[in-house]
Order: sequence, then structure tokens, then C-alpha cells
Amino acid sequence: MLPLLLIACAPKQIDPSNVDPHIISLGRSLFSKHIMAIGGSTAVKRHQTLLTQGKVRTPDNQVDLSFKTYRKAPNQILSIIEVIEQDGNAKHYIKGFDGDLGWENSPQNIRQLEGKELELLKQEADFYASLNHETWYPHLLRITEQEFAGHPTYRLETYNHLEEREDLFFDQESHLLLGKVRMVVPEINSETQAKKRSQRDIQESTTEIWTRYGHYVMVEDVQIPFSMEVNIDQTSKLILLEEATWDLSPSEKEAILIEPFSEPIQFPSSMLPNVQTP
Repeated sequence: MLPLLLIACAPKQIDPSNVDPHIISLGRSLFSKHIMAIGGSTAVKRHQTLLTQGKVRTPDNQVDLSFKTYRKAPNQILSIIEVIEQDGNAKHYIKGFDGDLGWENSPQNIRQLEGKELELLKQEADFYASLNHETWYPHLLRITEQEFAGHPTYRLETYNHLEEREDLFFDQESHLLLGKVRMVVPEINSETQAKKRSQRDIQESTTEIWTRYGHYVMVEDVQIPFSMEVNIDQTSKLILLEEATWDLSPSEKEAILIEPFSEPIQFPSSMLPNVQTP
């Protein structure tokens, strides 16, 4: 279970324009040191595709979940989750982004993603997200020291690309990114609602989404975290990688990603004509 180290609170309002430039420089250096720790920007840029496979564990353990995620530079992603239910039946949930449109295919329907869902998927699809930290974390606010998951870390407070408070935890010794917490405030749909919302209302409705990265493994020349724990409102799921492979050929990708399914996967080609052959 991910240790929640802070008392839940509404994010403090900090004006990014008033942040000391020295703090911003130090904050960017934390990203740079993380990039060096995982192998360096040259090693990261050397690769064009990545296939990861693994399992997802949930507290109830009522179903068996496995996943395959295929990424292609600069910004395409295809994720397939297979759910084996207690009766042995398999269901597939598919999500993709082709560099323009995002979509989700469940046993119930196919839908196009919009708004915050789409913006989060764009970040996930960015093959060089670690290098593009200025895009995803445009405003750096403050740096403090704090223990996280048993490690001394630098906590970097930011406003992310969604204008949400998101804080990142960098190990003081290894410089690896160990985790982050995103503070999500429910959207306000009108000016009237905004006026009625007190600071206490915001504090009580803010959801903290914690993510912890662990077990970094060197895959060829780049380190990848092979475990990721996500905690939302004290409910957690553990994502465990079993394999990670760089730069598959198209035929290898098809054999691993698509062919094992007993039934053809229906891609919304009218929405994403490039998704099958990214």
C-alpha cells in the first residue's frame, strides 16, 4: 500500500510568475538528473518503439488482469487490457491515441476521448515525456525535502499542463523519479458555482492521486520502472511489468500484440486510420 505522507489539503495558490528563477533552475535540474539516471537523453532518443507486457493487481483480486502497451515515437500509444473473469470468460478493453485522436473500446461501446481524459492520454502517449518535462510541467513552484516510500527525496511542487497542482518526488541519491501526487479538484461548470465554492468546499472535494514507481530495471540502455502503484482515495492498484522490448519490427509487433487474441479486435478505423499500423 502506498504510504500517504501528507494530510490531505487543498493546493496552496502560488503565482508562478513570482517564483524565484533560481528555484526554477534547480527544479529543471531535478528532471535533468533523472534523465541522466535512466540512461541519458541520447539513449532515450535512440529508440522509436516500446512494447510492455504485465499484470494488474487490485485489492479484491476477483479478476485476472493482464495488459500489453505499444508505444511509437513521437506520440502514439495502443493499450490492450485482458480481463479473465471468474467464469473464465475474457473481456478486452482497448485505448489508443494516434497523435491526433484518442479513443476507448470496451465490450459495451467505442467512444472518442475528449477534455481532460484526452489531455492525460496525450501525456501518456508522449514517447519522450521525460525529455519534454517543460511541456507537461510548465510551472515549477517550490522544492522541499521529504521522505517518500522510505527514501529521502526532493519534492518538486508544480502546476502541470492541466493547471493542476502536481508534485514529483526525486530520490536524493539515485536521482530517479520515485513518485508523484496529482491534486484533482472537481470541475466548475459555471460562474455561479464558482462563487458558491468556498475554500473549505475545495479542500473537502480535492482528490489526491498518488503514484509510486519502483524496481527500475535497465532494458538495453534505458532504465524503466517495472512496478507502479496508483492510489486513489485509499484504493490502490499495482501495475507490474513482466517484459519490456524496444524497437520491435512491424511483424513482431503484430505477432505479440494482435495475433494471440481468439477473436479479431475491432479498431475504430473511421476514427483512427493509423492505429493498426502505427
